[in-house]
Amino acid sequence: MIETPKGVGRADMPALILDHDQVAALYISGQINNAQEQAARRAQEVWYAWKLELGVSEGRSCLDIGPVGYDAGDGNPEPARAWKAMTARLTWQQRLALDRTVCRNEKPRGIASLRSALDIIAGV
Repeated sequence: MIETPKGVGRADMPALILDHDQVAALYISGQINNAQEQAARRAQEVWYAWKLELGVSEGRSCLDIGPVGYDAGDGNPEPARAWKAMTARLTWQQRLALDRTVCRNEKPRGIASLRSALDIIAGV
């Protein structure tokens, strides 16, 4: 939800984004603790770095006529290593909960799996 400014000087004021991502919503509602929220933020950073390195796009313009799927560079293997190291001790249920809720911003289906995954990442 975006709240646009009203009144005198509204053209000079920014709009406010009032929505939270799933991690913030879970933290605000008390379903995850501070350590779990920080672990989720670290996981988001690593996942986004990996996604950026892979060059995964969210969409493609019909006017983009460049080659698809070709990358001449060797790339940086560090983001993939960091993600694999972070998720190495997780079960597939924990990885799924982490991927859906933290990385893809979907509502959690298994809060217990997500909590345990975040505890492992946090080192608890």
